Amino acid sequence: MNEDKLDRLANIMEAGFGTLADLIGQTNARLDQTNARLDQTVDRLDQTVDRLDQTVDRLDQTNLRLERLEGRFENLVDFSGQRVRLLEDKVEDLRERVGDLEGRRTG
Repeated sequence: MNEDKLDRLANIMEAGFGTLADLIGQTNARLDQTNARLDQTVDRLDQTVDRLDQTVDRLDQTNLRLERLEGRFENLVDFSGQRVRLLEDKVEDLRERVGDLEGRRTG
């Protein structure tokens, strides 16, 4: 009877080891799939980081161009302001001349 129990125990253990081997195989297959998806994700992340770096570079270049344009715009505003002041002075001179001429005509 001991031998029958040992045979049954051996059969149970064989079935258990078979099930375990199947589960390990399935786990390894899923692990391989997960690793492949993880590799794809890492590749996409690397591409995203590269694109982000390019975007940051373009943004930096745009900011430099904007700074240059701001400087030019400030120069234009200053120049325009000087021209307006010159025109105002000339208009004032003309008013004075017209006033002097009108004063001579009436006087």
